[in-house]
Amino acid sequence: MKKFFILASAAIVALASCAKTEVVYKDAPEEIAFKAVNMPMTKVTEYNSNLGVAAFYHGTANYYFNVTEFTHDGTVWKGGQHWPLGGALDFVAYGPYTGAATSVNVTNTKIEAVEVVEDVDFVYTTLVDNSGAGFTKESVSVPILLKHAKSKINVNVVNGSNETVTKVELLDAIKTANCTITFDDSNPVSWTVPTTGNFDFTSVKTHYVVPGTPTKLRITYNSKEPVQNNLTVDVELADEILYNADNTPYTGTGWMSGYSYTYTVKITSSDILVSATVDDWVEVDNSL
Repeated sequence: MKKFFILASAAIVALASCAKTEVVYKDAPEEIAFKAVNMPMTKVTEYNSNLGVAAFYHGTANYYFNVTEFTHDGTVWKGGQHWPLGGALDFVAYGPYTGAATSVNVTNTKIEAVEVVEDVDFVYTTLVDNSGAGFTKESVSVPILLKHAKSKINVNVVNGSNETVTKVELLDAIKTANCTITFDDSNPVSWTVPTTGNFDFTSVKTHYVVPGTPTKLRITYNSKEPVQNNLTVDVELADEILYNADNTPYTGTGWMSGYSYTYTVKITSSDILVSATVDDWVEVDNSL
């Protein structure tokens, strides 16, 4: 009889232990997720490609997790990572996670991307550290600002009354290069080991180009009077005066990271008219 009562008591203790485990599990931190918080649709389309995210223990170079893919589900980005039970974190992100470059290395001071892929909008953040305080599991949201590392080039060609454009190419522009983004530099984005080539603007009016010296457009067109086919003309874009959105002269040096350049070319029988404008390519405001 004594044996029976001892075993019953042990079972009660075991049940009590299970109940305590359930309470601890309920308090587990939530999954880290990015969500867009401010996206003026008149300025920029929401960036929803997958992101590579690295988290660091606040104020250190030590990873909480190394670069992890965060995928977009239509509302938020998630990567299966959860907030730590204690301590604060800093974050670095870039995108897209897949197809951005041959390789990408992220530390708490820089992003190094080898052979950034041509015609891809490569975006990045500098270190996000909540103004020096870091972010914790109590943070409602972690705002990040994705910046564009490349230049966006837009080309619009207007046919003349007797001229029909058949092909538009941007010649000898930089298509691929290595990119280093240094967080504590006033001019953080640098490019090395460039490879040049041509971009076809005939059907696609926008391309993402590695920043550098403006090159030239080659326009192929047909004329009705007199009848001539496959005529070509080159437009030296470096000679064109660029104007900001407020109609003031652009003072930047060549094509720069984070800017959008629009060239409108109209061909007539006697002349080529070019207007060129530049806009600050609006940064993508998201939250974590």
